[in-house]
Amino acid sequence: MKEEEREQTIRRIFRHVFSGEDGTIALAYILDDLSFFTVPTTPEEIARRSYATELLHDRLGVTDIIAITKALMITGKE
Repeated sequence: MKEEEREQTIRRIFRHVFSGEDGTIALAYILDDLSFFTVPTTPEEIARRSYATELLHDRLGVTDIIAITKALMITGKE
């Protein structure tokens, strides 16, 4: 399997796992543990947040800034 095919397969699997209700809740906890929703103040928190960003971008393919912004605005209304 070529690297690009491997990445697409991994991305598809991650999206499938985190797209359901339980998966979305689990992803929220993972991102919280990785300091994604807070301002990191220690080197460890900075490293965790960096990994959270990599997880979203590389593993889930979250790159659409407008879609992310809309999702955050909907979440903020609840």
